[in-house]
Amino acid sequence: MSKKRKADNKDTNAITRSNECFDWPKDKAVFLGDCDPGPGADALTPEQVRSTLCEVMPELADAPMVLWHSASSHIYHKETGEALKGAGGIRVYIIVADGRDIPRFGQILFDRLWMNGHGFYVCSKLGALLPRSLLNASVWQPERLDFAAGAYIAEHEQIEQKRPAPQIFNPDAEPFNTSSISDLSNEEKEQLVGINNAEREAIKPAQHAAREEWIKERLEGLTDEKEREQKRLILEKAILDRKLFADYVLTAKNGSQVTVGEIMDDPDKWHNQYLKDPLEPDYNDGANTGWLNLKSGGKPYLYSHAHGGASYTLYRQTTTLKVAGGELPRVLNETSNIIALSGETFQRAGLLVRIADDGILAVTQPWLKNHIEENVSFLRLDGRKKTYFPSDSPPELATRYIHNRGAWREPERVGLLNGPLFRLDDTLIDSPGYDVKTGLLLKSRNIEGFYKVTRNPTILELCEAFQTLWEPFEHFPFVGPDDAAGALAAMLTTIQRPILPTAPAFGFNAHVAGSGKSYLAKAISWLSGNEPSEMPRSSEPEEQRKRFTAALLAGRSSVLIDNLNGMLDSDILCSILTSESYEDRKLGVSENLNLSTRSLFLVTGNNLTVVKDLCRRVIVSTIDHGTEKPSKLAFPFNPVARVRENWLKYRAAGLTILSAYIAAGSPRITSDSVGSFEVWDNTIRQCVLWLSRQDLRLYSMVPDLGDPINLLDQSYHNDPELARLEEYLSSWHRTYSNQEKTVAKVMQDAGIDLDDTSSIPNDLLIDISGGNKPNSRAIAAFMRQNEGRYVNGYVIRKGRVKSERQLWSVLKA
Repeated sequence: MSKKRKADNKDTNAITRSNECFDWPKDKAVFLGDCDPGPGADALTPEQVRSTLCEVMPELADAPMVLWHSASSHIYHKETGEALKGAGGIRVYIIVADGRDIPRFGQILFDRLWMNGHGFYVCSKLGALLPRSLLNASVWQPERLDFAAGAYIAEHEQIEQKRPAPQIFNPDAEPFNTSSISDLSNEEKEQLVGINNAEREAIKPAQHAAREEWIKERLEGLTDEKEREQKRLILEKAILDRKLFADYVLTAKNGSQVTVGEIMDDPDKWHNQYLKDPLEPDYNDGANTGWLNLKSGGKPYLYSHAHGGASYTLYRQTTTLKVAGGELPRVLNETSNIIALSGETFQRAGLLVRIADDGILAVTQPWLKNHIEENVSFLRLDGRKKTYFPSDSPPELATRYIHNRGAWREPERVGLLNGPLFRLDDTLIDSPGYDVKTGLLLKSRNIEGFYKVTRNPTILELCEAFQTLWEPFEHFPFVGPDDAAGALAAMLTTIQRPILPTAPAFGFNAHVAGSGKSYLAKAISWLSGNEPSEMPRSSEPEEQRKRFTAALLAGRSSVLIDNLNGMLDSDILCSILTSESYEDRKLGVSENLNLSTRSLFLVTGNNLTVVKDLCRRVIVSTIDHGTEKPSKLAFPFNPVARVRENWLKYRAAGLTILSAYIAAGSPRITSDSVGSFEVWDNTIRQCVLWLSRQDLRLYSMVPDLGDPINLLDQSYHNDPELARLEEYLSSWHRTYSNQEKTVAKVMQDAGIDLDDTSSIPNDLLIDISGGNKPNSRAIAAFMRQNEGRYVNGYVIRKGRVKSERQLWSVLKA
């Protein structure tokens, strides 16, 4: 049954036929293809279907495959032999190696059919264009049922079914490895877009006729010409632009009528409520397919699941304001109230912002002017005639609004969410809309897509949640328990990052290209519900600053520095990772921005080396396939596609793990804490350590987990800057013991032709100086920079000044 029906019936024993209760198997599975001829086309034979599939994907020629006529086909009259229903569709069953890759594989096969001339659009009676091909793209869903056994015919019926036997191909072949099928290239994707556009253009006349017929039916009975014209405009906006204005009538779930205006006037009552489809209230026997989101952070909308899903924007009745000379301050004040109530604008970092394209954009004057005029109707006074006439908004109104900082009525928005998460008080944010407690905005197009987060789970439920979360990542060969723990910490941090004041960055290291580290980083980032924002690395601090500022200003969920060559070193990233906010100047002006830093930062590289202060800010996990050419090893499924398709499911599993830790009292497993990341340590690291101590291996195969902080120590010891400092300090102490020396004396001694045990090596001083010969200023700066820092038991101390020269010593702690 549906989730809603189960909730209404309170039937705890029933399961829903949804992807929350059904999933693809982790092993061999059956790919189901439903092949139907296009409109007006003759029925296809199994041979024709297989030939076409192998034409667009030659790899299928050797795949184990079964083709069979549909269950309702080939029905005849017993006595006359008349074909009451002849040949119809063809079912295609392909044995595949791993069921988890079926959605990706199916979409590629569907796209290749389109690219080879086997795609078309079907126009619904509402004029919606539904993409179709030889293969039905809606079939490969784990919760779908296949009625394959044939038609049920009672004994007294005068009909019979003579369905031909199924045809079997390559019965002894190994299951088809779908992971060997590559995604479409960028060039192929562009080609596919062109084909789609051409097909859309060709079907436009039929689309227009269908919409006109729909409008005509709803105008029947109206005789008043003015009323007909007004209603036609409302209907055209609904069906053409998916805009529902204040006078548009909707059908509530109890069958009563309600206008969009009435809904907009009472958002607390109607938010999250269900209604009938706005265009077809009788769709699916009057099912409540429409969901209202009146607190979306953008325009309020109604999302209907009918015909594959469509979103309709809701518009309230515009407010009329009269404008006369000298009244702009009053108009600005009243307009501010109206725009703030619309819920589409927010304050962030001292800017007026809006939500668009899954990110945060600064409000511009042209956009604001248009937005004001969508919500306010202006009447301007004609001084001579002493009458008011319709007008655009006053020319300066949008400019004054944007510069009215300090008097904005909009709420402060901290960040965006695409799915649920725990607040720091352990309560769950799972209702779409603006959360006043945290300043976070939870966006969702489909609240039914949220998976259940089990509160106070049993050990079996905890184990199941861990297995679920780890499943897309189980084929990554982490070199040890600490590396696995680092990856798990990255997953949980991704989920909770918008609520954490600070958090470390996460690096994924491999020794050989093609090991899958980018897959790993991108799959983890999809737990946020978004593709990571990829940022090419720059060694120039100014360019780094611009890129980091742009990413933080846009409110990106995650930022990925991919395939880093060389060492990871950035003072700006250091500052961002250990601060709750980052201040930078607004481009082109002297005004500063104060930006939230609650983005997840990820980095990948071969033999990734983190240096200087980033060593204690970046947790680096290493994967190693133990082979010379790991790129030759194919994953049984695409982990990025797997998480992208099911990210809410995996997110719920991660939240269930956190819920179990919270239910256990959030115990501290270690007495130490990670400086600058105390809240992260309390909620994420301690949860990972607690989980590692649960007896999960008694119930399933789960990885050994260590402590992610051990990876920070490893980065610290691998830092070449640290190694150079350690060599310098040990050489100094070996040469001078606790004596105070000037830099000049050290350089003089290094220039003497003595063995290395009698002075600091000259080449080390050259290295520190960054030049062809030792430089006293550079070495003195090096000493000042590292004064008081303990390395392997040694520490630099500043001594007295002698003859205007600074004395230094290196002491053994």
